[in-house]
Amino acid sequence: MVVLRLRPRCDIAAVRGRDALVTSANVALVGNRNPRFWRFAGKQNADGALRAAGGRALDDACQQLPIVEGAHTRCRPGCAVVTSGAFGALHAGLVVHAVPPNGALGYGMQ
Repeated sequence: MVVLRLRPRCDIAAVRGRDALVTSANVALVGNRNPRFWRFAGKQNADGALRAAGGRALDDACQQLPIVEGAHTRCRPGCAVVTSGAFGALHAGLVVHAVPPNGALGYGMQ
């Protein structure tokens, strides 16, 4: 049974008792590190908080996923990928990275 619990504005590292955490991601799965791939670079958001808590292990897990399109796309818009492992201060073994559709950038999926 899958139970989904939304936790707006909470400390992501403090969430316990969950198998997976879900975050909105960019196609390259690089988080806020590269402003070329993320419109909210330098601002606080869920993906930035999750990556800060997950540390280098989460970044490495994302970079190990295969490129599926172009030079940097690891997850297409409207899709999701899962990384698994022990990620820094996170208390979940799975992270679901969901890339939202973005009609403003020409993907035409709204």
